[in-house]
Amino acid sequence: MSPFEGLPSPENDVEVLEGGNVSETVLRVGRTVRKPWLRSSSTVAELLRHLRRHGRAEVPEAYGRDALGRQSLEFVPGVMADRAAPMTEEELHRLGAMIRRLHDLTLDFRPPREPVWDPLFPPEKPEVVCHNDLAPWNLVRSE
Repeated sequence: MSPFEGLPSPENDVEVLEGGNVSETVLRVGRTVRKPWLRSSSTVAELLRHLRRHGRAEVPEAYGRDALGRQSLEFVPGVMADRAAPMTEEELHRLGAMIRRLHDLTLDFRPPREPVWDPLFPPEKPEVVCHNDLAPWNLVRSE
């Protein structure tokens, strides 16, 4: 099946997004991102909603599944960090503080059902909900 099937014409407002290294085709459709639905997608959506309820506007909204069963998220405009100038020391401090706040907010995350995670790099001793691959190819910077 074409990744564009069931969506507006590719000439309209759809583009293939690059970055990351574990997902199949990821699309920007208008102001949304569409990516394959995984076993962990429901848990991830609940976590994103939890973080947004606690005022973290930098976290994309989770919209659920689209008509083709893919995960639908808010598109966050910007540039992939691996395609931007190196971060300044001040920017690195702000990023570190933001990640710390996000990790702190996961301490009281209680999903409505048993969480499912599909970590590519499982931690030896899980202590906090963590992406475990914060890297320039997984980071969108504002332009």
